[in-house]
Amino acid sequence: MAEIKPTTSPGSSPTPEKEGALASAVDVSHATSDLEKIKHAHQFDPNLPQHKLDFINKALHDGDAGEIIEVDALLTEDSPYDEVRAAVRATDSGGCANTVRAWILGFFFVTIGSGLNMFLSMRSPAINFPSLVIQLLVYPIGCFWAKVVPTRVFNTFGVRWTFNTGPFTIKEHVVVTLISNVSIGYAYSTDALLALQGKPFYDVNLGWGFQLLFTLSSQLIGIGLAGLSRRFLVWPAAMIWPNQFSSTSLFFALHDKTKSDGSESNGWTISRYRYFFYVLVGMFCYYWIPAVLWQGLSVFAFITWIKPNNVVLNQLFGGYTGLSLIPITFDWTYVTAYLGDPLLAPVHTAISELTGLFVFVIFTTIGITYSGAIYSQYLPINTSQTYDNTQSRYNVSRILGDNFTFDLKKYQQYSPLFLPPTFALNYGLSFAALTAALVHCGLFHGKEILYRLKAARNQEPDIHMKLMRQYQDAPDWWYLVLFVISMGLGLATALGYDSQLPWWAFFVAIILAIVFMIPSTTILAISNLALALNVLSPFLAGFMIPGQPIGVMIFKVYSTIVLGQAQTYAGDLKLGHYMKVPPRITFWCQVVATAWATFVQIAVMNWTLGNIDGVCDM
Repeated sequence: MAEIKPTTSPGSSPTPEKEGALASAVDVSHATSDLEKIKHAHQFDPNLPQHKLDFINKALHDGDAGEIIEVDALLTEDSPYDEVRAAVRATDSGGCANTVRAWILGFFFVTIGSGLNMFLSMRSPAINFPSLVIQLLVYPIGCFWAKVVPTRVFNTFGVRWTFNTGPFTIKEHVVVTLISNVSIGYAYSTDALLALQGKPFYDVNLGWGFQLLFTLSSQLIGIGLAGLSRRFLVWPAAMIWPNQFSSTSLFFALHDKTKSDGSESNGWTISRYRYFFYVLVGMFCYYWIPAVLWQGLSVFAFITWIKPNNVVLNQLFGGYTGLSLIPITFDWTYVTAYLGDPLLAPVHTAISELTGLFVFVIFTTIGITYSGAIYSQYLPINTSQTYDNTQSRYNVSRILGDNFTFDLKKYQQYSPLFLPPTFALNYGLSFAALTAALVHCGLFHGKEILYRLKAARNQEPDIHMKLMRQYQDAPDWWYLVLFVISMGLGLATALGYDSQLPWWAFFVAIILAIVFMIPSTTILAISNLALALNVLSPFLAGFMIPGQPIGVMIFKVYSTIVLGQAQTYAGDLKLGHYMKVPPRITFWCQVVATAWATFVQIAVMNWTLGNIDGVCDM
């Protein structure tokens, strides 16, 4: 075989011209590969402007090296989305995240917040203590801590630590917020537990063991599912998660007090920090007007003032019990109560929602009501109450037999269930939305999901993913072990107690959540629209385990809340991703805080039931 000779003599080195040409060729090849990946991953992306896709196609078609490198830099040195660029910085601020201070503050607020939310959830109407309050309160407390707490360093078993690492960093702030996000809201399972233990309901107490196992398992399964879905829902740039932009913007506003560059902001030089507090004070002062001075501003149904006793006018324009065809409100809390934060949703989401509202809800409800279908002439047009054949609220206790099972004979003697038009449509459209989510995800994201399954962390270039690669990732097996352990706790809940839930039904509930995890969360991450299983899951459970209302209720928790919590945890993983919090720290924030909040909330629930008479009647 002939010897392959080197192109240069021994000891010589390539000329600078050859090195430059080689480097340029590598750069062009790398940039071309980047653009091909971006084109493949974003071809059906509703949030990426079409002109950016046109730039990519033109650069690849022309084959001009300079143009390819320029377009690649434009899309990979910062996020390709203008919304992300405005709310998230394409840098890593550095600083400590995993500090004693962050954990102490986080657990202090979680203990107070989760316990308070559990207590307040047991009254009607319920009052919520949101994690946003903690995000705001912890900043001045953290800064005060940094100034007054000694910086002495301790050495415990070779581990050096201190109560004060210096200035309160933005990453510590994020850690406290992550801890509160996953645990401050009361656990959904406690609704089922209150229904079981409440004297007006089932009045069945299965003990602390059942309560803890039930709540822990239903909460932690979601973390495992979210972690195993990161390659689809967190790492890709296309998963922008609009609902996280308010948090990231607030972090930067509080920690960066520098003035704006007037040349880039139409002459505005005010800092985000100062602007935020101007708005905060203004909203605080304004809120007293619709909340106290003139509550009619909250639901400004002025058309009904013309004829207050006119039924048709109230049905069409009423704000509480009607369709509110002129939906005017001057109370921002009413807007966010029903729509989350509409300012964060992309424009295409708002247009889609408005179109669907008129076509499938408004027009259909009017048709049902005034045609007399489904006995609508005897029912309110818009309410979530159910009725019997005497137009009274349906009394579920009259159709239950021994051991709280469904009694068909009692049902036949009492009454069928009658649903108002909007309530009936709510059920029907919920089924349609979930089916549409599966079809949409399969048609528009099927190939993309397979691509991301193979690519893992080596996906299309994204500046935030590049910056996160410097940190050790939380391996998939951590989330898998957590998922398996949590499943074991859930199985023990179903089999170890009189739950009316067979073991196979428990697995069906989890499989149902897994099936809808990627489709529903993809839609949430792209459009800020959340889909839930709260209608589908009890419907299926009613067929699978008929006559077992407690089992149906537990099945609903294990399907609905597992999916809901997984969506929440995935969003928090994206928040940590945007703010460059090491993934392993995010993992422990979620797991430890969720477990601790479970014990706090179960303790508060039992104390309240045992010490406040008639709490479920409040």
